[in-house]
Amino acid sequence: APEEEAPEEEAPGEEEEEEVADDDDEEEVADDKEEEEVVDDDEEEEVPDEEESDEVVDVADEEEEEVPEEEYSEAIADDSDDSEGASLGLLPLRARSALKPNPARAASWMRVLKPSATDGDAKLGAARPKDSSGSNADSSWTAPTYFITLGRPGESSAIKPAVRWLAESFGGDAVRRNVRATPGVDVSEWPQNIDFAQYAVSGVLARARLLPDNRARADEEILIDLPWLDILTQRDASTGAVTDPELLSRGHHFGCLFAHIAQWQMAADSGNADTMVFESDGFIDGLLGVPASALGAVQANAPADYDVVFLHHPGEGPQVGDKVKEFTSERGDEVEMFTYEHPDGPSGLSGYMFSDRFVRKMLPLIASRGADMVDAWVAGHLCRPLPENDWAYNLPNYAGANGGRGVQWGEKFLNCYKVMTKGATLPAK
Repeated sequence: APEEEAPEEEAPGEEEEEEVADDDDEEEVADDKEEEEVVDDDEEEEVPDEEESDEVVDVADEEEEEVPEEEYSEAIADDSDDSEGASLGLLPLRARSALKPNPARAASWMRVLKPSATDGDAKLGAARPKDSSGSNADSSWTAPTYFITLGRPGESSAIKPAVRWLAESFGGDAVRRNVRATPGVDVSEWPQNIDFAQYAVSGVLARARLLPDNRARADEEILIDLPWLDILTQRDASTGAVTDPELLSRGHHFGCLFAHIAQWQMAADSGNADTMVFESDGFIDGLLGVPASALGAVQANAPADYDVVFLHHPGEGPQVGDKVKEFTSERGDEVEMFTYEHPDGPSGLSGYMFSDRFVRKMLPLIASRGADMVDAWVAGHLCRPLPENDWAYNLPNYAGANGGRGVQWGEKFLNCYKVMTKGATLPAK
């Protein structure tokens, strides 16, 4: 996410500033028509005067960035194409703009945290804490960090302690710089808010159009052939809603998949090298594998070949892989890092860090084969050496990995790691 404040000359006068809610005095979460208490999602708000920068956080400078028009391969659909696709005509998706980074497009989905997004004394904009050497403690944690939120009751109470912990560890400036709230996906609400799900698959569609058989096909025709993503095409033709009881019974899993793919797409659009993602409950006791104060050290010590580092407890069992490293954070947290190759029934994807390489692997894979239940698919199959006849989309036929020769039996598609506090044990099932 962009780190720079907008130029002072573009700042409005005090009469244009929006009053910031005092969340410490509010217990009730607003409905979806009102401002969410932890984030500031007013896209029209401008950057306040310099002296007020610690009290109002803004996204205007992110959203207004001009991205120059690029020339793309003839294999990519032209934005001027007016075809609406197959029967529903509800997918205004064009692949041309989704192959190149587009920070402004990513920023349009992000909401910044309000200064009162923490409880306690660690307000955003507070002075940065010092580590044991006396240096600023926010220097190691630089990864853009996305919190997935649906705006439901209880989410704010879960996010506030997480933000406070981060602010106490790295300072309010670092939190303002790194943290963004991003939408979740609820398929039962479609067509309301379906545009974020459409954004999620935009990069997948862009890559699918590079395949010769797809170059002349409409978006819906491509999606029909992609398992799990095809739910976008399985909606009532008159209302655009998902009405199939079987699909709705798996609605949570569909929403989770689309929400996480969207985080990967936002990271690609933003040009992130490393990105951290947390679901709204990612910091609750028992889920986070390391203290928040260790996140910078995790980023600094990530192996050069890493695709994903799990920050939560996605796998049960005595061991998920070999220990590859031990290190200590600026705040003295002792951390162990393991390869993640032998999970036993992993579930959940509440906290992880991924690299730009992860996105370059995953989006073409989904474009060629579709997706699945995102936590079990990624952690339980794509991270481990591939057993023969594994169901994870017949990866040996996927030619996009390993220099074009595909993933063979006994190899793994992703390089995965897991971090834990030194001496900790995995939670029991």
